[in-house]
This record gives sequence, structure tokens and C-alpha cells, in this order.
Amino acid sequence: TFHSHLEALVAGKRPGDLPGIISRYDSPDRVYRPGPVLEDLDSIDFPRYDWTNLSFYRRWDGQRLTPILASRGCSWSRCRFCCEWCLFRKRSAKKVVDELQWLVEQGSDVFQFNDSDVNGDPDLLLQVCEGIIRRNLKVKLTGQLRINKRGTREFYDCLRAAGFSRLRFGVDGWTDHALRLERKGYTIDLVDQNLRNCRQAGIYLTVNSVIGIPGETDEDIEETIKNILRNKQYIDLIESVRTLMLVAGSEYYENPEEYDIRFRGDKDEVYSKNPIHIPDHLWYS
Repeated sequence: TFHSHLEALVAGKRPGDLPGIISRYDSPDRVYRPGPVLEDLDSIDFPRYDWTNLSFYRRWDGQRLTPILASRGCSWSRCRFCCEWCLFRKRSAKKVVDELQWLVEQGSDVFQFNDSDVNGDPDLLLQVCEGIIRRNLKVKLTGQLRINKRGTREFYDCLRAAGFSRLRFGVDGWTDHALRLERKGYTIDLVDQNLRNCRQAGIYLTVNSVIGIPGETDEDIEETIKNILRNKQYIDLIESVRTLMLVAGSEYYENPEEYDIRFRGDKDEVYSKNPIHIPDHLWYS
């Protein structure tokens, strides 16, 4: 999408009606169409930061904190509160490790996997880890994982050996009832298994929580507290306890009536004035 737009601008044009782009030069009756989705991620090379000094990507203590991606989109793409319902695509393990090695050679040492779903393909993640170990790259890695049935102790041992020193889990629901309401696709038993195995592998572990979802009960909140306390020996940090946000693109945002979500004011007007997300004070369930 961006490439075709730039080509038109360089040619001196003021393009309109392009897929994936909204412009003031669009036709008045134009109907928006999304741009094409790149499926073969290996067809584009990784960035070499020609436009800047790579040393700018550093933390307060001087460590380089450099972003990297192994995949785009989410392999699950069904959580009702989430807007990242995007086609899951992945790079080859070799391409990812090649990029890491190049960045290490430039002086980077700490990497943030910015994937929506780092373990969307557990086999790919293990292959990346094996490549890092095989090339003896000295790196520290972090990212966010989904709770997954492949989350065995052996799985997390491999991640730790490759350099994953910190991982965040979007647990989000802390009771089986809440997990079903959110359509997370796993159970509290599986949450327990992943947290235990990850922490026992020596990885610093943080979690996220979402409360205030339609259908949640007082009993859910009480059980949530109990389940978090039951796992406190494995949790180093609760990064967020977030109330539900009605974000554009999420199931709750697109189909509020189905979940008994009501609005303070005319719904169409509320949506028109808040195209990205509906502020908390304008809705309830």
C-alpha cells in the first residue's frame, strides 16, 4: 500500500481511490477497500537502519533495545476484546536468525519481539531458538506469548537457553468462565501449566489481566484473585489489570447488541465521534 502511494507521489501525482489509503483526493462516493496483505514475509529484506544511527535504540542504562519481528498477525484471532484479528504470516527461522546476527554484529544485544503472537507457530519459535544457540549469539530476548498447549518445561528451557530472559503472557481471563466469555481458547489449568513451566525454566514472567467484560460476575472477580494468588510464586509482575476497552475492530465493538452492551446517548453518534475506541463513560453492559 505505502509503496504504490510513494510511487504516485514521486511521479508528481496526487493519488486517490487507492486500496488501503484514505485521501482528500478520493472520489466523493468512493468506498474504502483495504490494501493487499503481504503473505510471503521472506520476500522483503530486514531493515538495516540506513536512515539513522542504530545506537539510538538503547535503554536508560546503555543497553540496546532493538525491535524485531518473526511473524505478523495472530494465529488465533478470535479473542472478543482484541482488535488484532489479522492474517497470521511468518518468516523463515533462518531469516529471523540472520537478522539477529547482523544486529548483534552492529552492537545490539537486547531484543523485543514485537509480534502479536510470538508463539503462534511454536515450531518456528523453537527453530529460531535453535538457530540462535547454534550460532552462539549472545542476546537477551523478550516478547509476549499466548498461553499454549505446547508450553511444556522443555519448550521454555529451549527459549531460556536461546536468551529469552523475560516473557509476558496475555492471560487476560483468570477463570474458566471469563476465558470462555473472552473466547481465549484455553483453560485455567493450561494457564497454570504455562506459568509454572516458564518460571521454573528461569524466565522472568509478567502477566496481563482484563476485567469488566460482558457477562462477568462478582464470583469471577473473587476467583480471579484466588487464581492469581495461587500462582504468585510464578508471577514476577502483573503488568496491567485493565478494564475492557471497546476498540474498533474487536468483536465487542462490531457487535455490541449481541453482548448486551448499551450506550449513553445515540449509538450512531457515539460511534461517529469515537472511530478508534468508545470511552468508558459512554457505554456499559
